[in-house]
Amino acid sequence: MSYTCTRSLHQSYTCTRSLHQSYTSTRSLHQSYTCTRSSYTCTRSLHQSYTCTRSLHQSYTCTYTCTRSLHQSYTCTRSLHQSYTCTRSLHQSYTCTRSLHQSYTCTQSLHQSYTCTRSLHQSYTCTRSLHHKADAEPIESAAGA
Repeated sequence: MSYTCTRSLHQSYTCTRSLHQSYTSTRSLHQSYTCTRSSYTCTRSLHQSYTCTRSLHQSYTCTYTCTRSLHQSYTCTRSLHQSYTCTRSLHQSYTCTRSLHQSYTCTQSLHQSYTCTRSLHQSYTCTRSLHHKADAEPIESAAGA
């Protein structure tokens, strides 16, 4: 496999690997980046928001956006009327609501991490570490039926 990294004077870089294992990572002075691996794209901004899209070899397109505010709250939306909203307060409590009666479980540990799992083989896990940095890449995983 080939691997290429290019960095510009503006502190951005692009890394590309070969076929079916390819990804592109671009990072700017504003601490945003885009990572593409096969049909998976994640974009994160300076304000701790990111968008992930997965498609192609899936029978459906799964798109969701998670945005965190300065008050430690975030909103997540998925496509095809499968939307949910999770809001976390400064006291580390949060509420989650979801449409179409599709159940999910969100748990948060003392180490500032959270896990969300969907039913019907459409599960995903999001984990955030205690030592948060603006340029740290979130760990995401999603799978669809």
